Amino acid sequence: MSGVFYPDRQLAVSADTNPDDVARPALDYYNAGSSIPYDSYIMTNGYVWISYIAGSGKRRYVAVGPDDGQIDTTWGRGFLIRNIFFKQGL
Repeated sequence: MSGVFYPDRQLAVSADTNPDDVARPALDYYNAGSSIPYDSYIMTNGYVWISYIAGSGKRRYVAVGPDDGQIDTTWGRGFLIRNIFFKQGL
């Protein structure tokens, strides 16, 4: 599954899906309104993470909301899973 996510707040870019910023500090950030093209996603460690291959050739991860089964708790718009658009009003 691929798509483009548009965050509504600043989101951290990570080398893994560990949400502990002390153990694994953010590599970079996406600001609100920017676009994040992604090619896959994973639900782990309490969050939904989109993922992509960076220009360096390494896989990167961005948490886009809690893994809570809700369709209106992502931190932006553009995440599609199981034919449901999260925060797109569809």
